[in-house]
Amino acid sequence: MALGENKAVVSVRNVRRKFAERAVLDGIDLDIAQGEIVALLGRSGCGKSTFLRVLASLDPLSTGEVRVPAKKSVVFQEPRLLPWKRVWRNVALGLDCNAEEGKRRAITALEEVGLAARAEAWPGTLSGGEAQRVALARALVREPALLLLDEPFGALDALTRIKMHALMAELLKRHRPAVLLVTHDVDEAILLADRAVVLSMPEPGLTTGGSQIVAEIKIDVALPRRRRDPAFAALRRELLGYLGVDDDDEDARASGIRNSSARTSSIPAPTGALASATP
Repeated sequence: MALGENKAVVSVRNVRRKFAERAVLDGIDLDIAQGEIVALLGRSGCGKSTFLRVLASLDPLSTGEVRVPAKKSVVFQEPRLLPWKRVWRNVALGLDCNAEEGKRRAITALEEVGLAARAEAWPGTLSGGEAQRVALARALVREPALLLLDEPFGALDALTRIKMHALMAELLKRHRPAVLLVTHDVDEAILLADRAVVLSMPEPGLTTGGSQIVAEIKIDVALPRRRRDPAFAALRRELLGYLGVDDDDEDARASGIRNSSARTSSIPAPTGALASATP
């Protein structure tokens, strides 16, 4: 990607990261434009979260150049809410303003994720989906130029994850930060991203180098994206191939998840106090 032509707000050149003598990342180059969503795919242990932490300035790089905006936010797989602070105070945490303005901004952010009514709640009373929406509000209230998402839906059940995908797509379209989405989920990448980047480890014994980018694929599937779209299925097969996964094996796994969800959906809806814990 040409930096000047595409108004990239993230520029990474020849990034290498080592832990002791072990190379994790080896020569990573990547640009992300304003408003662009890039999904970073790869097998467990290939360095996806390490790369995200480098961009977040949470992890030092060994060599290379990284240019990122000063205003950036991170959403992790766990919500990481402070249990002794009410929801709105978690969202306003660290804002450079007085308490009154902080609460106003926090409530506005909570309205965006559909949780304004839970502003005074304690984090321990939230469902998993609600807690992750609070974490998302906390990230977006800062109006970041770069939003880093480290498998933010990985701990959620399948139905809640579908709802979060729709919410995330709406919010990213509204705020238009540059986004790096770290995910194991190929379908999630196709549903949300503009471009998919595949990070791959070298074969054991072949080299002492770390992971490198082996594919960058523009996601041209028409909106709104549907899994039944032949273009969706073709891109899914291509990405799974880069990850060394057979599409039939992945379909069998996904079918198992769907069947499990179907069995769960037959349980009667909760009432009373339990109802408030549903996403």
